[in-house]
Amino acid sequence: MKNKQNILLLLLASILFANEPYNSNLKFYLDNKNDLKSNKIIQNDNNKLKAMLSSAIIPGAGQYFINKQKKKGILFLGLELIAWAGYFSYKNKAQSYKQDYQSYGDNHWGLSTWIEHYYDWSDPNNEFFYIFANNESMSYPDINEGSHHIDFSYIDDVGDRIFVRTSSDDFFEIYQNWNNNFETENDVIIIKDHHFYENIVKYNHFFAGWDDQDEILMVENSNGYKTAFSPQKTVYRNLYNKSVDNYKIKDNLISFIFINHFVSMVDGLISSNNLSEDFSILYDYNSTINFHEAKLIVKLK
Repeated sequence: MKNKQNILLLLLASILFANEPYNSNLKFYLDNKNDLKSNKIIQNDNNKLKAMLSSAIIPGAGQYFINKQKKKGILFLGLELIAWAGYFSYKNKAQSYKQDYQSYGDNHWGLSTWIEHYYDWSDPNNEFFYIFANNESMSYPDINEGSHHIDFSYIDDVGDRIFVRTSSDDFFEIYQNWNNNFETENDVIIIKDHHFYENIVKYNHFFAGWDDQDEILMVENSNGYKTAFSPQKTVYRNLYNKSVDNYKIKDNLISFIFINHFVSMVDGLISSNNLSEDFSILYDYNSTINFHEAKLIVKLK
């Protein structure tokens, strides 16, 4: 059988465990670099493939059952179980906070309130004018300006349901004829998707919709960006941020689970008995970019 070329795999994480097989593999690579490059014929061991596949499915299985490294196998499996437990815990917390902030927003932000109070700070002499003014032109934007929008539908005079986006000219015409009974009489339905709940907390453009907008206060961050807040919006943002933070941790745990599978799989492969002639690991650290790199070199017959 013809020799196959070297297969180079870049590990997704630094090697977690320093032990005898790793050191001997690295030494073998340094002592036999030329032989590796010339595709010298080597023997294949079924145990290494079994260990690799077992650990790919259940982290630690290859170490525990094939390589007889029970402590290492238990460690990989333990990390897996802890990560999954954390994943479901943070996922449940994130969803719980999400339900809380959505319910809070439904109760304290209103489309009619937003329309009624949008221009409350449009006077350049108003102390809060500059929170809402366009940064370049320093003019107060019309209610239908901007790239962010809220979508809703309503029943028109002939009984048709019409879809409207608040950044459109059609909405501006509706705004000019809006009255306190419009939502009820025309069966307005707001599209309360992810963008809706994000818009009402992130962008000053929608601040006027909070039912305590008359208690406005300005918060300026370290970059000089001014944000309009009220007590109700502050409570909402705290709930919103808690949900987002828990979702981020959940996503990080999923990444860790994938890495744990991969590292366990590779560890199961290179830690099998008598592998120093078949496999080697090259480790390198670039201090300039603070980057750790580990390469697995596999010789196939």
